[in-house]
Amino acid sequence: MVALEIVASEARAIYAVGRNYAAHAAELGNDIPTQPLWFMKSAASLCFGDRVSFPKQLGPIHFELEWMLRVGADLECGNSVADTACFSEMGLAIDFTARKLQTQLKEERHPWDRAKSFSNACWLGCMIPSTDLAAGFRFMLHQNGELRQKGASELMLYTPMELVNDLLKFISLRKGDLILTGTPEGVAEVCSGDVLRVSSPTLGLIRELQIT
Repeated sequence: MVALEIVASEARAIYAVGRNYAAHAAELGNDIPTQPLWFMKSAASLCFGDRVSFPKQLGPIHFELEWMLRVGADLECGNSVADTACFSEMGLAIDFTARKLQTQLKEERHPWDRAKSFSNACWLGCMIPSTDLAAGFRFMLHQNGELRQKGASELMLYTPMELVNDLLKFISLRKGDLILTGTPEGVAEVCSGDVLRVSSPTLGLIRELQIT
């Protein structure tokens, strides 16, 4: 297991892809993109404890469990990579989203960074050394004992290698950068006192997070 303090301290950027699961795009009433839809989360939003709270003025906060990949070497813009060894670690993360605020900002045609990049908006559940990505990845989230999300890498519209090579079309990546690969359907609001349990048979991991 990789120390999350190190992951957080070395992360320069968090690149997150939206609508990478068709069912999740449909549940929010969004079109399926014809190319990866990127947005950023601030590295300052990273957290990794067992309890988390959010700025009250943001309104309803939704969880979005995701498979996260950590870039293992400097990769220059304009190049392409073919080997999954470009990822040094992988793990679970929750992309917390201020949903009502995000919808409002979208309707006003404003950037929606405020709805994605606030204090504790990116929770790291674990990171382990990366394995053969072709073998697949499975993960799930329970909210107060009820299964809410169940993801599998074969349901992703864009594979990890397609995602990293799309990023390299327009920006260089640095060792330690993090990539969120999208969330499956089943996102929902969290409330104070909720317990989120994230797990992955791929990682052999179960971890709980309490919302305060």
